[in-house]
Amino acid sequence: PYDSEPIYNLALALKYQGQPDEAYERFWKATWSKAWADAGYFEAAKISVAQGRLDDALDELNRGLIYGAHNQKALALKAAVLRKMGHKDAAMDVCKEALKTDLFNYGCRYEMYLLTGDKAVLDEMKELLLGLAKNYDEVALDYSAAGLCEEARAIWDIAIEEGATTPMTYYYLGSLTPCPSLPPQGRLPVAFPTGEGSRYFELAERQCPDYCFPNRPEDVIALETAKRENPQGAKAPYYLGCLYYAARQYNLAIENWELSAQLDPTFPTVWRNLALARFNKQGREQEALGYMEKAFHLNEADERVLMELDQLYKRMQKPHSERLAFLQQYPQLVQRRDDLVLEEITLLNQTGNYKEAMQKLDAHKFHPWEGGEGKVSAQYQICRVELAKQAIAQQRYGEAKRLLEQCLDYPEHLGEGKLYGAQENDFLYLLGCCYDAVGQADKARECWEEATKGPQEPAAAMYYNDAKPDKIFYQGLALLKLGRKGEANGRFHKLVNYGKQHIFEHITMDYFAVSLPDLLIWEDSLDCKNEIHCKYMLALGYYGLGEKDKALGYLNDVGRLDINHQGIQSFKTFIAQ
Repeated sequence: PYDSEPIYNLALALKYQGQPDEAYERFWKATWSKAWADAGYFEAAKISVAQGRLDDALDELNRGLIYGAHNQKALALKAAVLRKMGHKDAAMDVCKEALKTDLFNYGCRYEMYLLTGDKAVLDEMKELLLGLAKNYDEVALDYSAAGLCEEARAIWDIAIEEGATTPMTYYYLGSLTPCPSLPPQGRLPVAFPTGEGSRYFELAERQCPDYCFPNRPEDVIALETAKRENPQGAKAPYYLGCLYYAARQYNLAIENWELSAQLDPTFPTVWRNLALARFNKQGREQEALGYMEKAFHLNEADERVLMELDQLYKRMQKPHSERLAFLQQYPQLVQRRDDLVLEEITLLNQTGNYKEAMQKLDAHKFHPWEGGEGKVSAQYQICRVELAKQAIAQQRYGEAKRLLEQCLDYPEHLGEGKLYGAQENDFLYLLGCCYDAVGQADKARECWEEATKGPQEPAAAMYYNDAKPDKIFYQGLALLKLGRKGEANGRFHKLVNYGKQHIFEHITMDYFAVSLPDLLIWEDSLDCKNEIHCKYMLALGYYGLGEKDKALGYLNDVGRLDINHQGIQSFKTFIAQ
C-alpha cells in the first residue's frame, strides 16, 4: 500500500475480532511509515500489557512517544505500566509531565491517585470529569483495552456512585470477560465473576434510553455480547440498530430494530426508527406509515413524533382538512413546538381559513431555528395577501391596503427579521392596484415601479432566499400596468424558457445544504421537485403571455404532483379575481 494505514486498519479489525496475536503482528508492521508509527506502537503496547509482557509494552510506548510525544493516552498507559513494574517514582514523573501539556489527562490523574492514595486527587479528577458518563467511559475503556481489569471496573464503579451513567455503562460492565487476558471474540478484556454479566445486562435494559447513542467499535462488542447472553433484552438490538444506521449499514440496522420490536412491541421509538428505514431506505411507504402511527399512539405525549407523523402524512399527500383535524386533536402537543404551530397555521391557510390562521400566527411568539428561515414570515404574508385579495374583490380597498402594508413589515413575534433585498413584488403590485382603484394614480405608479425591481433570472428553488418565480411573474404584471409590454413579456419568456430547459435535469444536493424549503425527515425525489418547480414556472409564464389554457394545464399537473404547493392556491385565487 501507499502507506501503512490499510495494514493498521486490518490490525484493528483483527483486534476487535479477538485475534490478538495476528493483530499484534500487523500493528508492528504498520509502524514502517511515520504517519502510523505512533498509533501502531501504541496499539501493540496495549496487547503487550494485556498479555503481561510489560517490558515489551514499555519499549513500544517509548518508541511511539518518539513520534507523538504528547499522545496523552500513551502517557497514561506508560504511567500504568511503570506502576505495575514497581517504578512508582518514574510513573509519577510521567504523570506530572503529561499534566503540563494536558490538564484533562484523566488517565494520568487516576494513576496519580493509585500511586498516592490521595482522595483529594481523586476528587479533583471527578470534578474535571464533569459528571459526564462519556468521560468515565473513555477512561475505563482505555484501561480495558489494555487488559487492566481492576482499574476499568473501579472507574465504572465511581461513575455509578456519581450517577454518571448511561445504559452503555452497564452493557460495558456486563460484557467483561471472566479472564484477565485478551478477550475471545466479542468481549471486553476485564475480569468478573461468572454470571455477574447477566445482572448488568438486566440493569442496562431498565435504564432510560433517552439520548443514548452508542458509536464506538467497543459498543458493538458490548451490545452483541448482550444480545447473545441476554436474548430477551430488547434494548441492546435497538441501540445496535441506531449505531449501524448512523454508520449507513442499513440492513444491519433494520435487522436489529426488527428484533427489538419483536422482543418489546411496546417501545415506541423502535417503531419510529423502523418507519424511517422502511420509507427512506426500502421504499415501503404504507408499512412506514403504519409503524409511525403505532409509534405515536404508543406514546401520545411525544410532540416530536407527532411532528414527524404529520410530515409523513404531508409527504404522502394526505388531504389538508384531514391533517388539520388530526393536529387539532392534540392542541397541547402542538403548542410545544414552533414547527407544529406553523404547520397548523399553514393548513389553515391551505383550507382557506385565513382569518383563523392570521389570529393564531399573531398570537404566537416564534423562535428562530435552522431550516425554519422564511417559513413563518411566508405564512404571515400568505394569510394577509389572500384576505387582501378578497377585500379587493369586494372593493374594500382600505382594508386590502392595510393588510398588504403589513406584509412589508416583520413584527418581532415572527422570530426573524427581513432580509436585505427581500422580494416583495406581489405585495407592491397589489398595493398599486388598490391605489389605482381609488384614483391615486401617482401612488399606484410608484408601487408598480417598485414592483418591477429585484432578481429577474429564474433559479432552482433549493433555498428559501432563491429568486421565486411568483415574484418574477408579478414583475411582469407590474410592467404591463406601466404599459411596458415588451419588458413584461421578457419576464414571462424567462419563466417559460427556464421551465423548458431545466424540467428534465437531474438534481443533486449541495454538501452544505441548509435553509432548505422542506424538512428532510422523509426522503423525496429532488428530480420530482424540480419537475414541479419547472411546471409551475411554465404555468406562470404562459399565463402572463396570454396562453391561459397552457397555463392551466401545467397548473393542474403541479397540483397532481404536489397538493401542498401553496403557489398553486395563491395563483388560482389571483386568476379567480
